[in-house]
Amino acid sequence: NEAGCGEFIEANNPILLAEKIIEYSNKSAEELVNIGNNGKEYLINNLSYSVLAQKYISIFKSLYV
Repeated sequence: NEAGCGEFIEANNPILLAEKIIEYSNKSAEELVNIGNNGKEYLINNLSYSVLAQKYISIFKSLYV
């Protein structure tokens, strides 16, 4: 949700899953590229090794300072 690159659907709901697959298959190539770019940007800014390492370091600094 935070990344704006897809949707969460409830588990064990094949009808909703099928509806979402059809919905995404009807999106334009431009929309799909934007969705993909949103996900990539989110990963780089929030979940890259350097970002995660800094978060990990800050946890330990806060425990021992």
